Amino acid sequence: MVHGSIARRFSKFQALTGVAAVALAATPALAQTAPPQAAEPQEEQAESGSNREIVVTATRVVRDGYAAPTPVTVFGEEDLARAGQSNVFQAVNQLPSLAGSNSTQTFGTTQSTGTGGLSTLNLRGLGTNRTLTLLNGQRVVGALNIGVTDAGSFPQGLVKRVDIVTGGASASWGSDAVAGVVNYILDDQFVGLKGNINGGVTTYGDNKQYSVSLTGGFRFANDRAHFVISGEYQDNDGVPRGSGKRDWYDGTKVLMRTIATTPAGEPQYIVAPRVVDTRLAPGGVITAGPLRGTAFGPGGAPFAFQYGTIVGVDMSGGTQIGDIADNSNLEAAMRRETIYARLGFDITDDVTLWGSFNYGGVLTTAHSFPGQYRTGTLTIQCGNALNGAGSLPGSGANPFVPASIQQACINNNITSFAMGSYIADLPDTIAVNERNMHRFAVGLDGSFEALGSDWKFNAYGAIGKTYTKSLIQNNTLTNLVFAAIDAIPGPNGTVICRSAAARAAGCVPLNVIGTGVASQAALNWIKGEPWIKTWLQQDVAALNLSGEPFSNWAGPVSIAFGVEYRRESFRQESDPFSVGNGGNTLLNAGGNNYFTGNFRSSQGAFHVWEGYLETVLPLFDGDGMGKAELSGAVRATQYSQSGYVTTWKAGGTWDTPLTGLRLRGVVSRDIRAPNLAELFRAPANLFASFTDFVPQAPGQPQTYDVNQATVSNLDLRPEKSNTFEIGAIYRPEWLPGFSASVDFYRIKVTDAISTLSGIQQVATLCQGGNADACAAITRNPAGKATEIRLVPINISSLVTKGLDIEASYRTEVPALIGSNGSLTIRALATHVFNYTNTPGLPGTVPQEQAGVNSNAVNVSIPNWRLYATQSYSTDRFSFTVIERYVSPGVIANNFIECASACPLPTATNPTINNNQIAGATYVDIGATFKITPKIEIYGKVDNLFNIDPPLVPYYGINPYLVRSVNNSMYDLLGRFYRVGVRFSL
Repeated sequence: MVHGSIARRFSKFQALTGVAAVALAATPALAQTAPPQAAEPQEEQAESGSNREIVVTATRVVRDGYAAPTPVTVFGEEDLARAGQSNVFQAVNQLPSLAGSNSTQTFGTTQSTGTGGLSTLNLRGLGTNRTLTLLNGQRVVGALNIGVTDAGSFPQGLVKRVDIVTGGASASWGSDAVAGVVNYILDDQFVGLKGNINGGVTTYGDNKQYSVSLTGGFRFANDRAHFVISGEYQDNDGVPRGSGKRDWYDGTKVLMRTIATTPAGEPQYIVAPRVVDTRLAPGGVITAGPLRGTAFGPGGAPFAFQYGTIVGVDMSGGTQIGDIADNSNLEAAMRRETIYARLGFDITDDVTLWGSFNYGGVLTTAHSFPGQYRTGTLTIQCGNALNGAGSLPGSGANPFVPASIQQACINNNITSFAMGSYIADLPDTIAVNERNMHRFAVGLDGSFEALGSDWKFNAYGAIGKTYTKSLIQNNTLTNLVFAAIDAIPGPNGTVICRSAAARAAGCVPLNVIGTGVASQAALNWIKGEPWIKTWLQQDVAALNLSGEPFSNWAGPVSIAFGVEYRRESFRQESDPFSVGNGGNTLLNAGGNNYFTGNFRSSQGAFHVWEGYLETVLPLFDGDGMGKAELSGAVRATQYSQSGYVTTWKAGGTWDTPLTGLRLRGVVSRDIRAPNLAELFRAPANLFASFTDFVPQAPGQPQTYDVNQATVSNLDLRPEKSNTFEIGAIYRPEWLPGFSASVDFYRIKVTDAISTLSGIQQVATLCQGGNADACAAITRNPAGKATEIRLVPINISSLVTKGLDIEASYRTEVPALIGSNGSLTIRALATHVFNYTNTPGLPGTVPQEQAGVNSNAVNVSIPNWRLYATQSYSTDRFSFTVIERYVSPGVIANNFIECASACPLPTATNPTINNNQIAGATYVDIGATFKITPKIEIYGKVDNLFNIDPPLVPYYGINPYLVRSVNNSMYDLLGRFYRVGVRFSL
């Protein structure tokens, strides 16, 4: 069992941390902890290069954050403590530049993607696979074959700061750093014992959670050796089904009329509450024919289904039992555990040998659908239906159908009806994801003297492995469902399955007419659990050197250079019914037998060699002109599969003669190489309707079914990105403790990898002359398409422009409680001017997504996001206020809003009665109090005023699957209380 295995690992985790705590408590070094130091302002922490050297993530050259040409937001220990979240990811996820990052709140009805429990960061909304996440400047094995790293597997108790580089950094750090880099920096020299225990609950009494972390470190062997270990356990109950006690959800969605059916002057699209699917009911509803609108309740009792305002298959009002999206979790249940250990030994005064181990495990369970929804695809025999071949003598009508409906079938001269149903007697569909990451690393850090100057080096090798198992509980095997619902009377008043082959296979008749009517034996016979197991491995070896080998007229010239080798591989295995029939002849021999899931086995690998050179060249220093530096970097990269690519960056900083004003700018070429899934994913097949643009033979239809195969593409090229950033930093002498920065950015991604959404798009591309699209169509000698492959291709592009603004101020203030204290104010904001996505398809137009707060597009990009903190602290007490702001937006920028006298809608510019989505302002408060100098209690209230999320009307296909909220932008949980205790001994 999945739950059992993680429980066993947790017991090992408890034992390990317990032993570590006892050992550390007995170590004399704990009595030698340094006295507490006064906290520094964030900008002073970054500028303290005169006392210690800090490698900021913007560059490989040793520089402080404000000296680097690429903007870096530093979120330090004080910031993390003020945020008061259960882990580091939840804290940094609130920053404006990280909009759209994934967490347990963004899971929803997702079942088969394996993303449950992931904490993946998304800079600028460009995608998690275009944001490079590092641990101490090193790559970490991906959590999935799409290449993203789970930051939740890092040791939370050892993180001393997080560097967020908001600009392209591929020349310094390699592929995927298109939007930037998020680097978790660990305090791996920690000495002492510290811990953090906290728990919380929403104002509604759900989403109960707690976490425990313990970290200890000590020196031994005459201070030449150091050992540190850190462990954490987090448990989150989630909100298991629906909205709980929250009353803000009302099923608001968009009713989408066609252009042809839209009355003159009226909007084509109508935002309306209580929108449900007319084809769904818990106990079934007849969806077509003379009995349409007959629904079945408890015990199979018929009742009249009330239709509201109908548009297509959706309606507003009427019988409200067709919205299954609100069944999914607001937040998935999760258990997470991490262990990190590092041992270092100073071989000499200048060289340290070290080894580290990192384990991260997570288990999530998420309610998705109630039962198994079937939108009018269940066929029930009734009335004077005859037996099929191989059945027993007697009536062919389904005996589960109520007598009144049997008579109605006879009266209307029909022998069957189509029905839609949840099959609500089935338990909820639950997606379970278990993921374990193990990473081993060993390295040498040190310094030496050569060519008359001092050099620093680090070399390391790492092996990282991730195992993931995803399964869908309470799923059904489609052919077995159809066999089981096709019931007929059997001997001696029994009910049997119609098909002799089904009976031979053990078929148990299933009653889907109503609720509370299905036998457990029948439910067990149709159920199955599709699963997929994934093994990923990343092998890395790297050597980096940096120094200042000579000086020019303005000062020392700094250089850094290095080489890196990386190999990434994966292997996937899936259950027998996803890839075949498992020996059951009732199932499809080619697999795809489940209602949802149908995972495929696959494997693949690639490797890459890289070398880079980076330099900082001082231009002038003094003489009334201030101080200026140029920086540059170049990286050569050779992929085994994707070929050779060069990335570069060039930038500079200028401390102007105006005291406190620094200007900076950078341009760069960055890349994202195709990941393992895009290169090696196994094909998934289904038949779909296709209208051919090639004339068919006389008498042959132009529209016919063709095999649609979603596949990978070994010929993908790396995505390319050009980044331009320019900004200013002001730190006036006349206002000590104040600093502010403003940076403009423009990022253009070309050759972006996209997978077409359907075979008709492939045909459109081919007709327009795209050779890759034409190569994806296989035809027989007569010219008829037999297979069309949905292949990821380098076709789309996107451009985003905006401003990053940051300001901070810290000053000493008179005592409010006890001794004098300090006031710290910090604000970060991002304003997006444009986020333009160009699909690249013939006949399509660029899509402007800046200001779109909807959940129906790939990303949600509000025009403004703000995160601000104000904190007053003394030596014993602190109080913090945090504001989080999201600006109002629209459903789609190409919609034309009108209530009446509307213009004629077009395919690219539909009209809509309400295109607005409200913004939100959240206020959080927190406080800490030191019981002793080493023990602190704290409390935090998020969303103090319990602000409800605005409803986000969904537009698109299958709206019944999508809850009308944007869970990556708004707070869905409401007011949340957290209390905890921290200690440092």
